[in-house]
Amino acid sequence: MVATQPSPRLVPDLRDGRFAAASSGGSIHITALITDPSSPDLRRRPSQVRLGLASTLALLTAGCLSLAGCGALDYSSRLDKEEALVAGLRPGGADLLLPPKESLARGEQEEAAEAALSGAPTLERVVEIALRRNPSLHATLERWAEALGRPAQASSYAFPTLTYRSSRVVRLHGVSLTQVVPFPGKLTLQGEVALELAGAARYDYAAQRNTLRALAANLYYGLYLRRQERRILQDNVELLARFVEISRALYAAGLVEQADVLKAEVERSTLRAEEARVAGEVRAAVAALNTLLDRSTVAPVGSVSDPEPKAGGEDLEALFAQALDQRPEIDAALSRAASADAAVSRARLSYLPDFVFGGGYSRSRRLDSGGGTAQVGVILPIWLGRIAGEVDEAKARARRTRFEIEGVRNQVLQEVEQAAARQEAARQRIRILEEEAVPQARQAIDVSEAAYQAGKIEFLSLIDAERLLLAAELARYRALADYGARTADLERAIGRPQEATE
Repeated sequence: MVATQPSPRLVPDLRDGRFAAASSGGSIHITALITDPSSPDLRRRPSQVRLGLASTLALLTAGCLSLAGCGALDYSSRLDKEEALVAGLRPGGADLLLPPKESLARGEQEEAAEAALSGAPTLERVVEIALRRNPSLHATLERWAEALGRPAQASSYAFPTLTYRSSRVVRLHGVSLTQVVPFPGKLTLQGEVALELAGAARYDYAAQRNTLRALAANLYYGLYLRRQERRILQDNVELLARFVEISRALYAAGLVEQADVLKAEVERSTLRAEEARVAGEVRAAVAALNTLLDRSTVAPVGSVSDPEPKAGGEDLEALFAQALDQRPEIDAALSRAASADAAVSRARLSYLPDFVFGGGYSRSRRLDSGGGTAQVGVILPIWLGRIAGEVDEAKARARRTRFEIEGVRNQVLQEVEQAAARQEAARQRIRILEEEAVPQARQAIDVSEAAYQAGKIEFLSLIDAERLLLAAELARYRALADYGARTADLERAIGRPQEATE
């Protein structure tokens, strides 16, 4: 606690400019009387007194600011750079209220995007639009912007206290100003804690971008699969319609039983029902992709491209090294660990005292006297148990962040291994289905149809051949869609250079 007015018992007479000290409530106060209330010079030269008081307060202010600023870091250049990055990544740039020319250009850009999505959008185009429009990604960006505002708050002084006093007895009026100044280094470390957390928020945003890319690819190939399933079912419905006509002709000729006609019609109706179900899945896939792109759920999406499987043989160890170097989740964990280390150093500084600087002026009309005072107070950290608890908490947090780094690294390696294994499995499935299963199933259909017309096999054998073809074709397109999605997952697991946030 800092005294705002010296006690007459503590300062009996300070006409020679000496200092008096007192201890009270865990603080040490040193009070100096700048002017002597009983001096006849005060009444003759009030302007000089006021000038001296102003000079003294200015010197005190400069002294306390320079004391607390010892060793302070300059965050402005780094923060300015990152704030410029955030502004550039926002949907409308630094300001959502764009000038007319920029607004027109943005409108043309969005019209081009809509035309591309309604036509034949490539995966690259869909990802680009998702990164520009997705609201969840913009929310993560604003969390980064929020974190950038905290270092300046954490490393700044508390607001000074301005106090006014009056007394009717002696008709006294006085004013004083006090400022708490932490021990040198405390504010610097508080700023470092917040600055490293802002760095973690930056890497969280980069990780969200990678996740959004993978999600866009999964939804893109999910829509591709549903549309291919529907097309294959339609083709098989037409194939069964031909089988129905064949069975009817043979039944009319008395070569087969009526049951063959009924079986063909039942099989065709079953496939039509399945086609209706898949049609609903197509609409749901379109709505999911549109939601990711911040569009109306019923907005049209044109035909999507086939995945293009590439030859395998990627070095898994090289993928591991790339992932450990590029994954932003690891960088975010490292930034949080650096913040925790700075918090430990800051907690240890709590054993050191803070300071209180102050100055004031008071005047009594009844006594026709006045004077200025300057104060220096020391806030003593005498509750050591509290500080020890603060240090222990900070150390535990720092240890936790070390384990979290190892956990993130292990998770990254697991994701790379799983994604690479699933991508390779999908590639092998595609090769087997395209080179063996589908051609064999088509050949079986041709052979079975000819054999049925010749009366060599029963109608159920022909239906079985049709079912085998349907299953093989569906499996092929599922493998293609799975390959595209697993490739996107592998790219996310590896990470990519953070060119958008560097």
